[in-house]
Amino acid sequence: PDLLPSTAGVTLTPEEIATDTYCDGWPNCTGDGQQFVIIPPRLLNPNVQQLISTYFPKIDPAIPIDTSTGRIGQLFQTLMPSNTTRDLGTLRIDHDFSDRDHVYGVYNAQELSGGNSAVRSPFTGLGLTQRVRRTHTLSGSYVRTIRNNIINEARGGFNREFIYRHSNTTLQSFLSSIGLDQSAIDAYGAAVGPAELGTHGHRFQIYFIRS
Repeated sequence: PDLLPSTAGVTLTPEEIATDTYCDGWPNCTGDGQQFVIIPPRLLNPNVQQLISTYFPKIDPAIPIDTSTGRIGQLFQTLMPSNTTRDLGTLRIDHDFSDRDHVYGVYNAQELSGGNSAVRSPFTGLGLTQRVRRTHTLSGSYVRTIRNNIINEARGGFNREFIYRHSNTTLQSFLSSIGLDQSAIDAYGAAVGPAELGTHGHRFQIYFIRS
């Protein structure tokens, strides 16, 4: 009950009180009308309904939720498709400047892309976090034969790694997906900064409740 919203100031029908509000032992009891367990759709504006339809997990409303933590009960699980791609390339060049001087260089490039963890649980509609990892490695060696039994070698190398993790939506596409028109998106951008609209992310702390 600690996490459930109050029904203060809201007029509920008897059916809504019985089915949509909390009581000890819910859902196997009749609600007492003090706290919401299920907010009736008529109290949500269309943006919230679209948010729930698009991003929330598709589960039976009768599945219990731990009211102290907000977690879904009965070990709810879902599977989301994932595709991982790995590209690898190697280039090596050897050159003899003389019978005593030998040089070689090696360049390795690798890219790994894909997703294997949820953007944010339990909102399955957000999909999997995309991760792009690029690695570039350059190494070289110079060998000088001083005598038949003495060889001098110098080696060196350089490695650069790039890792980028991002969600599947930008802020603008997320707001558009829940039904905000361009004027509302522009107003939101004016409040947080227009540049933020093009960044990857989501805003699940936004709530649209019809008064």
